[in-house]
Amino acid sequence: MRGLEVGGWSWDTKIADFDNDGAQDVYIVNGTWVPNEVSPSNLFFHNDGEGSFSEASASFGLEDYLMTAAATVFDMDGDGDLDLLTHPVNGPLVLFRNGSQTGYSILFEFEDHLGNRDGIGARLVLTDANGEVQSREIQLGGGFMSFDAPQVHFGLGNQTSATKLQIFWPDGGESVITGPLPAGQRYRVTRR
Repeated sequence: MRGLEVGGWSWDTKIADFDNDGAQDVYIVNGTWVPNEVSPSNLFFHNDGEGSFSEASASFGLEDYLMTAAATVFDMDGDGDLDLLTHPVNGPLVLFRNGSQTGYSILFEFEDHLGNRDGIGARLVLTDANGEVQSREIQLGGGFMSFDAPQVHFGLGNQTSATKLQIFWPDGGESVITGPLPAGQRYRVTRR
C-alpha cells in the first residue's frame, strides 16, 4: 500500500533521508542470485513526504545489479548529505557519493561516559524551526554483515535550524538541548 513491494531475497535495508527533505527514504540490497531468474537491482525507494514511496533507483543513480550483502550509510565527505557504501558478494566495495546538496541537514555524534560510548539505543527527537518533529534511534547495525557509523542525521528540507533536541538515553535518563541549532553542522553531544 505504501509502494514498498519488493521481490527477491534482500539481505539489508537502510532507512535514511538521502535527499535532506525531512522524509526518510529506503534502500534495499538484493542479496542473492536466483537461478533461472534475472537478479533484481538493489532498490531505492524515495519517500514523497506523505507516507508513500516510489521506486527511484535509476533516477537517483543507485541502479546496481551486483549481488549485494550489506550497505552502510554515512556522511563520508562531511557535506551534509548521506553517502552509501555497498559490499557485493563477489566483488569490490561500491561507493555511491551523494552530491545532491539539496535541503539542509544536521548531524549528531555522541560520547556517553555514563552508558555505552556511542549512545546505542538512545532515541532522539528533533524539532525544527517550523515545529516539525522527527525521531531517530541510534542503531549501529541491522542487516547481514552490516554496520553504520555512530551518527544521527536529520534532513531539514528548507529549514535552516532546529529549535530543540531531546535525547532519551537507554538507561532512562533524558537530556534536552535547546536551540537554535543551525543546520549544516555536526554536533558532538557528551554526557558525563
